This record gives sequence, C-alpha cells and structure tokens, in this order.
Amino acid sequence: MSSSDTASTISSELFGIISGLWKSGDHSDLTITCGSEIYNESNTRRVELHEDNPAAVKRMLQFCYGIDYDGVMGPDEPGSQVTPARLNAEIYVLADKYDVKGLKSVAAAKFTERMNERSSLTLNLDLISFIYSNTTDSNSTLRTETVRRAHGQWKKIAAEPDIKAVIAEFPEFAIEMLDSQPVTIRETQKPVHSGLCPGCGATNAWETSKVKCSCGRYKNLAT
Repeated sequence: MSSSDTASTISSELFGIISGLWKSGDHSDLTITCGSEIYNESNTRRVELHEDNPAAVKRMLQFCYGIDYDGVMGPDEPGSQVTPARLNAEIYVLADKYDVKGLKSVAAAKFTERMNERSSLTLNLDLISFIYSNTTDSNSTLRTETVRRAHGQWKKIAAEPDIKAVIAEFPEFAIEMLDSQPVTIRETQKPVHSGLCPGCGATNAWETSKVKCSCGRYKNLAT
C-alpha cells in the first residue's frame, strides 16, 4: 500500500472507531501496526505504519477515540528521551499527513506550550531540522513558533557545531529568522550613541535626533 493510500485509509477509517473500543478490536475490521504496537487487532484489514513514531501514532489514535493525549513520553515508552516539544511536533506532522481533523490545532497548541518553557532543551538543531523537513511554507504554524523561540535562544543555537550545516540544508530557516528579527531602535540609519535608560536599566542604541529607549518608557532623554 502506498503512503497516499495509507493516509487515505487512516483518515477515512479511524473516525468510525468508538472511544470505548480503545485497543479492543470489537466491531472493527482494521488493524494498525506501528513498530511493536498493534491496535484494534483484526484478521481482515491491516495497515502498517513503518515510518512513524509509535508514541506519536498511539496519541493520534487516542485523539481519534476522543481521548486527550498526554504530550509527554512515559518513562517506559520506547524512545522516552524524545522531548515533549519534539513529540508534539511529530503528532502535528502525523495529523497533517493523515488529515486527522482537529488534531493539528491541538498538537500545535501543546507544541507552543512546550516551546514557552524556559528549559534550554526546548529547542535544538534536531528539532529545527525535523520541523523544516516535514512542514512547508503554506503549513507554517510550527515554523513560526520555532523561529520565535530561536530568537530567544540564538546565542545557544548559534554556538552549536552543526548550525552552518542546518542553515545550508534549510536556508528558509535563516531567511525567516532575518525576516522576523525583533525591532529595537533602528527606525532609520541615523547616527546613534549609547545611554542608560532609567526605565528599564538597559544600555541601548539611542537615536541622536529622537532619543528614546526600546522599552518605550523614556523619550527625548539627555545622555
């Protein structure tokens, strides 16, 4: 069965499986196999998902049964080292691949929640590569959130040994980083000098003709 046929089968069949029949196989003629996991075992129709992460497939099926999935890997699950952000990104990609309506927005919300955490492990080059390998410009929800987070962690990311290789493979990541670069004080290319803002305590670039700080609290201050 081709990948397109598989996706069509999944999206058309799974929504007919009732929540209370989770993993029972009763009244279902569709068996789904992913890695060592088997769902709704049947002797009739079988679908094998060799390319997908079993943990992500499990949560996709839970969603199809009306169960709110846990976006964190359990300690006993294979691949438990996968970060919550990566897991939810994989679920988002699965939802897009198999056209599981509603799951994309749920996975995107859980992904954003994880990306807002302060942990230094939230974003890394592997996650950036996965997202840019599996999403497109027209499906940019995860990309937008990744770029936003990358701005906040740029010193750490830029110090990674493989950053140049990632940018070479995914130049759109670098372009989106530049296009969305936060604006501080760069209204014009007029001469600037430095000063300490009494409002935020930051030493910023001050425009000589219209002195102000990027915090917005103080303007026209002498330095």
